[in-house]
Amino acid sequence: MDSSSSFFNIPDLFSQAEPLSIGGATCDCYRVRLYGRLHFLKRLKEELRTDPRYVAAMQKEFEAGYNLDHPYIVKYLSRGDDYMLMEYVDGERLSSFMSNHPDFFTTKAHVDRFLSQLLAAVDCLHQHGIVHLDLKPQNILITRVGQNVKLVDLGFCYTDAYPNTMGRTDRYAAPEQHDPHQLPDQRTDIYAIGRILEQFPCAYKYNKVIVRCTEAQPKLRYQSAQELLSAIQPKTISWWPFAVVGIVIAILLSFYLLWPHSSLPVADTQPSDTIIPTKEIVPIEDSKESEQQQVMVPIPESAPSSAIQQPSPSLSKKMSVTELRQKLRSIMQPVYASTLEPLTQKTYVGNDQLYNAEAESFRNQLRNRLHPLGEELVKTGAVEQYTFYKEWSSMEMEYINKAYDQMVQNQEQPSNDIPKP
Repeated sequence: MDSSSSFFNIPDLFSQAEPLSIGGATCDCYRVRLYGRLHFLKRLKEELRTDPRYVAAMQKEFEAGYNLDHPYIVKYLSRGDDYMLMEYVDGERLSSFMSNHPDFFTTKAHVDRFLSQLLAAVDCLHQHGIVHLDLKPQNILITRVGQNVKLVDLGFCYTDAYPNTMGRTDRYAAPEQHDPHQLPDQRTDIYAIGRILEQFPCAYKYNKVIVRCTEAQPKLRYQSAQELLSAIQPKTISWWPFAVVGIVIAILLSFYLLWPHSSLPVADTQPSDTIIPTKEIVPIEDSKESEQQQVMVPIPESAPSSAIQQPSPSLSKKMSVTELRQKLRSIMQPVYASTLEPLTQKTYVGNDQLYNAEAESFRNQLRNRLHPLGEELVKTGAVEQYTFYKEWSSMEMEYINKAYDQMVQNQEQPSNDIPKP
């Protein structure tokens, strides 16, 4: 097959080409069989095949991916003028997988495994000087056998040879992707991973990780995929030093027990005639002050235990989950009213960038107000740290989704039915 060839009819070149319904806005996709093996073919849509921007984007994607050889990144095999041939992955996009298997990612072990594989793939890109810039559930495949990660679609990636990127997905795009004066780097992908992690059923277990991933300033995020991986992996303890010490103690103890001991002299327990000098006892003057110092008031045996030890005043009463949610709602509602609520009078299409900006502002304001509250409540014992962050994360997403759902609902209604401000 000539890698520079162009064609007008897929079946003319690939006799067993099966159209797939997963093509995006720029490409048509096919499943083809070559030499008895399935492959995945992606071809630019007809109206874009003569657009140099999209032709260059396809060339960039192929050249960036062709030299990568990683178990969690799809393999790029060959290309023509307007198409690419890749390995075929039997699996589902992460977004579809989560819908079809809603209980799979409720287990933290499954999420940890997914993250470790995704971060290994992203770290491989970064080691080759590639920033993906479009990490999202639609670009992550989960294989049918083994439920392993396959990262796809490098069309929007950044490399030294191709510094210009053509697009982004606003829901997962870091703030610097909206600023033409800032260049993306590996921390831009870290931001997107935090946004992906927010969508898992057990996201509240990763609240601190998500908060740091999605910091507005790149310098406050995890600085690499390896650093993020270290944050989610459980800390392991090396037991071999303890084993060595235990063996040494056992050997010494066995020598001590088996080695013959000489009789030890028994200490004289008889009272000694030696007189031990004592300090001179000075009588205390008979005064009221001295008398008050020496008076001891006994506590009656029938006195209650509270009279002996009072509880520390710093300990607070335990809050129920209902009380905690009421407290959080009293803080969240005013912030929601000033950021996201005005958008519920608009449609999502045409206002998606404004929605993302207000959602980010909503999160940042909550972060500034709720972190000090959480530290105080946990310190005084009013709530457990796990409960506080779980309810915070859950209620925050409720407010954000509330605004989003209303905007989408407005979009589906006739324009004259959309509520006016």
